[in-house]
Amino acid sequence: MDNKDSSGQNPASKKTADDLSKKILGSMQKKYTGEATGKWMADIKAEPPATKTVLQGDPLRESSIVCLDKFFDDFDRYSYELATREKDPIKVICNRPKAPATATQPQLSDSLVIFQGSVIHAQWALVMQAEVTKINAYIVPAEYLSAFPGRKAFFTTFMEMDAGTDKGQTVWTVDDQLVLDSMMSYISKKLFGSLIRVAGGAELRNEYFSLNSLNTLPSEAVQDTSSLPERLKQSEHTLNMAFEGFMSTIDHEVDRLGAIGMKGLQTSDMETTRKSMKRGAELKTIRERLLLLQEELRHTMNETGSA
Repeated sequence: MDNKDSSGQNPASKKTADDLSKKILGSMQKKYTGEATGKWMADIKAEPPATKTVLQGDPLRESSIVCLDKFFDDFDRYSYELATREKDPIKVICNRPKAPATATQPQLSDSLVIFQGSVIHAQWALVMQAEVTKINAYIVPAEYLSAFPGRKAFFTTFMEMDAGTDKGQTVWTVDDQLVLDSMMSYISKKLFGSLIRVAGGAELRNEYFSLNSLNTLPSEAVQDTSSLPERLKQSEHTLNMAFEGFMSTIDHEVDRLGAIGMKGLQTSDMETTRKSMKRGAELKTIRERLLLLQEELRHTMNETGSA
């Protein structure tokens, strides 16, 4: 009689299947690892390579959940390669993003954490949280992971990606810098590398996430003008997003002030009602002025050939 485990499988056959799966995964991981990434993996504590190709792409327009999944596709690959390299293998645990239990509430608000994942190395963890219009990254002691599920953390964020709109389409920024789809792998490396450095003894306060290094790339010298039109276009995206984002905030505040005014009427608090209605009217006037300024901006873009 064949020896079978509780699932009905022969242990020897199961081991062979597991080994085959690992070989297939290893082959796929190597296939999708470029030369630049391979060099960075060999010196994981160094800053990731920043080349002009990072700045050649369209604005990132994915949802926060899709963006988080893309980050963890990279994290999974980096973790596998570190664990299987011959010299000084490193163990990193990746917990793929999933929806916290609280995200099943019927009414989703913009500030509700709807997806969360983590990467753990030694005693430290990189926690990634997705809201509807924001992605937050934290580097914290792993023992505090239980403080995160389903709610915004009280820890200081290590990185914030904010979603806005540009001509009705989603765009993302980090510290007001437009994020291109070509930057995603670079951002993944910076996040993952920072976790490894902090876990290795670097001070967290000395780790600062920024995309500023992309603005001073040696390969983007004046003699190379191939990317200048694209950079001009990025400037237009950033300005449009700033206008639309500010007007969206004004609209939200006008609605909120209207609700405050109505509540004041219901409670006979006429002073609060008067102030909220006056402020709301002033904000509407400011919004109209902004619309005129935005039209002037678009006219300028058309004249300069960027629109």
